[in-house]
Amino acid sequence: MSRLAVLAMALVACGCGYRLAGPAGLYPDNIETVAIGTVSNETFERADTARLTSALIRELETRTPYRTAPLARADSVLEVTITRIARRTTSRNPGSAIPDEQLYVVLADVLWKDVRTGKVLLRLENFEQTAALYPTLGESGFISSQEAAEELAAGIVEAMGGAW
Repeated sequence: MSRLAVLAMALVACGCGYRLAGPAGLYPDNIETVAIGTVSNETFERADTARLTSALIRELETRTPYRTAPLARADSVLEVTITRIARRTTSRNPGSAIPDEQLYVVLADVLWKDVRTGKVLLRLENFEQTAALYPTLGESGFISSQEAAEELAAGIVEAMGGAW
């Protein structure tokens, strides 16, 4: 057997010192359930609240060891408020000045707290997520709104893992 093969087998056997903790290792052990109310919205774009609420529930239940529960039975509560939704033009058609590409920008405030103790586990202010929008290709704001909601939910759940 060659030296390279022996070295490869030795590295596999010892694991190289890495340990995979899985999602459970990233989140506080004393929390099992999270209440997620309907996302609040300080803008006129009302459809974004339902999209973000659904995306948060999906992300939380698939990427964390937590379950969602009603507030009366939950260990913690996640409150999210959309504070601003805007479109930023990143490029224009030189001949017509019509936007070729825009960014759909969503800003949100996030508060995650332990309802048993009142301790704030995570606070994010003006947490921003963007999604590309191509109006000249006939793309509607619905697609970019959905994408921004999914990315915002993923970012919030990821932040919950590093919060404590």
